[in-house]
Amino acid sequence: MAVVSLDVARHEPYAASGPFGDAGPYQRVDGLLHFAVDPANDANRPIVDLHLAPRDAEGCVRFRADFTLIAPRDPRQGNRRLIVDVVNRGGRRVVRTFNRAPA
Repeated sequence: MAVVSLDVARHEPYAASGPFGDAGPYQRVDGLLHFAVDPANDANRPIVDLHLAPRDAEGCVRFRADFTLIAPRDPRQGNRRLIVDVVNRGGRRVVRTFNRAPA
């Protein structure tokens, strides 16, 4: 599955831009990821009914998904790790459940 483009809808300070230890203040980026999936690729066989979806001129099925990225404002201050929340039916959960953080 390939991300073919990314649209940023919002970019703002995270948590009132307060510092988080040595990483400093964080930022939040919200937007859309656009994907293209080849139904003929064996890796995509587990995707139910993919072969029934409409295809583009290259034979790929295109779709999009919301994303939220929360990262240090200065990437050099981060630890080079990423937590990914795979959203199911719009229910973002990782920020409010990670490390038992308060909502």
